Amino acid sequence: MGAVPHLNKLAEELKDDEVQFLLVTDEAPAHIESFLKERSLPGWIGVDSNKDTFGRYGVSTIPATFVIDANGKLILQSSPKGLTANLLRRIAERTPKPKPPAPVFIEPESFSERGGWMVDQQVMDLMGSPYMLAHGLGIPVPDCSDTVDLPGPGTYRVWVRTRDWVSPWNAPGAPGRFQVLLDGTPLETVFGTEGEAWHWQDGGTCDLNDKVQVSLHDLTGFEGRCDAILLSPDTSWVPPHGGEELAELRTRCTSLGLEPKDGGRFDLVVVGGGIAGTSAAITAARMGLQVALVQDRPVLGGNGSSEVRVWPQGHTNQERFPHVGDVVSELVRDHGPGHANAGDPHVFDDNRKLTLALAEPNLRLFLNQRVNAAESRDQRITAVTAQHTSSGQRTRITGTLFLDSTGDGVLGALVGADYEITETEHMGASNLWSVAATSKNEFQLRCECEDEGDPLSLAFDQSTSPAPFPRCPWAVDLSERDFPGRKTGAGTGNPLGKLGAWFWESGFDLDPIRDMERVRDLNLRAMYGAWDTLKNVDGLYPNHRLKWAAYIAGKRESRRLMGDVVLVGDDFRNLKPYPDAAFPCSWHLDLHFPEPAYHEDSDPFISECTKGEGFTYAGPYWAPYRALYSRNIKNLFMAGRNISVNHEALGAVRVMRTCGMMGEVVGKAASLCVLHSCDPRGVYADHLDGLIELLKVPGRARRASVDAALVIPPAPPIAPPANPTNVGVDPSQLPGLVVDDSKAIVEGNWKASTFEATFVGSHYIHDNRSGKGTKSVRWEFEVPTTGSYEVRLSYTDSASRDPQIPVTIEGAGEPHLVSMNQRLTPPHAGGFATVGVFNFDAGKRSAVTISNKGTTGHVIADAVQLVRENGQ
Repeated sequence: MGAVPHLNKLAEELKDDEVQFLLVTDEAPAHIESFLKERSLPGWIGVDSNKDTFGRYGVSTIPATFVIDANGKLILQSSPKGLTANLLRRIAERTPKPKPPAPVFIEPESFSERGGWMVDQQVMDLMGSPYMLAHGLGIPVPDCSDTVDLPGPGTYRVWVRTRDWVSPWNAPGAPGRFQVLLDGTPLETVFGTEGEAWHWQDGGTCDLNDKVQVSLHDLTGFEGRCDAILLSPDTSWVPPHGGEELAELRTRCTSLGLEPKDGGRFDLVVVGGGIAGTSAAITAARMGLQVALVQDRPVLGGNGSSEVRVWPQGHTNQERFPHVGDVVSELVRDHGPGHANAGDPHVFDDNRKLTLALAEPNLRLFLNQRVNAAESRDQRITAVTAQHTSSGQRTRITGTLFLDSTGDGVLGALVGADYEITETEHMGASNLWSVAATSKNEFQLRCECEDEGDPLSLAFDQSTSPAPFPRCPWAVDLSERDFPGRKTGAGTGNPLGKLGAWFWESGFDLDPIRDMERVRDLNLRAMYGAWDTLKNVDGLYPNHRLKWAAYIAGKRESRRLMGDVVLVGDDFRNLKPYPDAAFPCSWHLDLHFPEPAYHEDSDPFISECTKGEGFTYAGPYWAPYRALYSRNIKNLFMAGRNISVNHEALGAVRVMRTCGMMGEVVGKAASLCVLHSCDPRGVYADHLDGLIELLKVPGRARRASVDAALVIPPAPPIAPPANPTNVGVDPSQLPGLVVDDSKAIVEGNWKASTFEATFVGSHYIHDNRSGKGTKSVRWEFEVPTTGSYEVRLSYTDSASRDPQIPVTIEGAGEPHLVSMNQRLTPPHAGGFATVGVFNFDAGKRSAVTISNKGTTGHVIADAVQLVRENGQ
């Protein structure tokens, strides 16, 4: 009993310190209660009636005192009077603080069921991970959900990282509202309703078991977004809203904290899977290199994919090197009816690009992986690390050569490559969109479609019922303003065709890296404001709805990595020659700026482009190889809109077919680097002749390894247009022996067409008035009976056709060379015209070949017909 006053005094002195007193006794509870009526005791009292605690601590006599730190470690055993306030304070100060219970950090992009929510990776370099976006065009999207394991049952505080996406404009309404459901029950808090910046919104506490189903439940269909969810067993803890503390928390609690897995070593690592990067990767793989292609989306093609839907422009297969563009032509289908910006997904044919890449045995794809770290030494890149956009798993990929085809110069910036960026008055970004009288929008159909490879366009039903659209007070208010697509007079044309076109563009003075979420969101606010005005103010298009809109922004301008040559606008105007001219540019100096007629506020969203005198040139202009590698990072190539140009010259090189040809040049130059153990600069200095020879080789040429012989396989048949405009004549219904172009040996890049009304089979082909002297079509056949045959060729006549097209006939005896005038109307059925009568031997392989050598007009190749001279 003598120790009680001393302990009470200590408790009083330490009442504001982190010291707790626990008294353990074997007395009966009734005796303790009686004792406490007469005097007080400090702290808690524990009853050890079986003396288990006494035994574990070796207590044989009392009183005995033990000092235990916050981590459960025994620090001191003493008599009560041996303890002082200062001693206990020193022990408390020196004791490492116990770590709070770890929160459960949930990244919803990893959920097994995403419903209608989209993984948005566009600003993950700034945020640390992608976020989920409810992009429903005003229709709430299905839930995103999964089952999450917890440390154990208990009370958890829920935090949801989100934001009110219209807050930067002080707009009312919080359109991105959503709920979080735990085991099917919504939390009371509605999320996405507050805060301009990304932050943790408090969802309150709830009691959970050791497993819980977590769901994101969209309430509006208007771009609600969720980065992460935290379930914290420490209900008083507040998570960090950003900066290094948040990055550390995310790394500690997710797979980001795991060691990167080994992705392998490659001759060429291509970062960025747009048209430029994919063309480079396929070309390099065919040249015998081991290639890695790292792309942060599930599809290839970048702006030319079904996610962004910008139609690839620029002319390929031009004179000087007519085979430059072969691979681009494999990736991108020929332009046909309905092939335009914001077209249906089948137009952009993601599967076509993916199939081509997967067919290359030397090429390994890393899809859904974002390169956000890199290693370099002595101005040479040694490795990149890519983060998976769903799982967060990191993969380290090493290589000899690297290509930055990201468009943003992402890899170059990571390793300190010299670059330039136009900070203001640069080109912006577009989020294309379309409207139609359909019963559902594309995102609704995508959620209902079991086969993700289905082109979806087949499932659109024409709507005959009204399609109401809610008012959008948070959108750009266009109710009293003109905009493209709004009828303001008796104009001509279809105003709907102006909605969501290329000139719906914003971000001219915003940072193309840091501000891209805001740029994209302004484009969406403009879209929703325009559609709200047309539907609810003007009362137009009652059965129409927003059919599709890109949530991935189509950028035009960002970082430009500097090479040994920096192209400027006058290079194009003056056609400045370079000895290393390697890829053709045919697009004008196309720069975008806010359209003055619609520039009514600080956030313009309609653009105009440069045109006319001073912005055109006598193309194609052949740009130099030296613009395709870094001037200070020894093993870094560039291809795409981040090559070495100034702001003005970017207008001519940024279109996708041109970017793809850059990739082809890089793929062939990389093979020379590996073959000769040199850097990209060494190709120009020591092996330029070798590069020029490779640029003359067809894009389908390949070799098993970089030092093996080149093999040029036969050209594959040319596929007919996806949407034929006319139907051809069945060759089996024509007299004589008829061989269609679909069975011919085609050399060079011919274009399929059904535009003209008279042709044989599924289509005819033409040389596109390009690659003169490099294209031919050869029909091989055996006649059933030896004798004389009238040889006819089918074509569609026009004033643009060439009047002297060389035709070679290989029959009995020596080959015969004749010419054909395709400006003349063919006199025979099926569009055939006679080129002459020749002898052929039965059982002998014979042929007719048409070429575009020496021609200047269009050359048409369709079918060859052989008719016995007597007509039998």
